[in-house]
Amino acid sequence: MNLKRLLLAINFVTLLPLAVWPLVSPQGFYDNFPGGGFHWIDINGPYNEHFLRDFGALNAALCVVIGFALWKQADSLVQAAGFAIAVYALPHSIYHLQHLDVYESSEKIIAVAPLVIQIFMGLAIGLLPSPSS
Repeated sequence: MNLKRLLLAINFVTLLPLAVWPLVSPQGFYDNFPGGGFHWIDINGPYNEHFLRDFGALNAALCVVIGFALWKQADSLVQAAGFAIAVYALPHSIYHLQHLDVYESSEKIIAVAPLVIQIFMGLAIGLLPSPSS
């Protein structure tokens, strides 16, 4: 498996629950994300079903694009999926980096590191040459 395909697959697997969970149970997502005793949505403001369903739908749409890129492996589609991941992750990361005060000290890095890493994964997918190049 080439690096770009691996990075696409990692993003697909990590974004899929962020698509399904808020669409199936927006209140459950709000109350319990990410799980394991952590609560990272409810600390950011009051419950808003519309916002949570939109978030789930956005992640579902991104999963469709990533899934299609994984399936077809067309260079331009893979590149577009990579840049879409980066564009999605950049403002999300900036927001959370500017609002670290809502997290416990022990949660700050684990809450934002995956978001920042996602920016670089998206850029790598979009910018690295294809294995056939």
